[in-house]
Amino acid sequence: MAINTLVPFADGVTITNQMHNDIHAILLAAQTMGAVAEDAYRQLPVRISLGPSRDPDSSQWTKK
Repeated sequence: MAINTLVPFADGVTITNQMHNDIHAILLAAQTMGAVAEDAYRQLPVRISLGPSRDPDSSQWTKK
């Protein structure tokens, strides 16, 4: 998208609602995909452990 400097005393630029929507379509699509991904994440029933516990009180650290 190019930005042009208006000529002094020019009539200006008119941006219609459709032009605005076309310019922001990518942003709106990304926002919608982010909301869908966040909703899917919130509905996950279980969180996966990333590894064994580092808690020294856990059974893996006690002597047998």
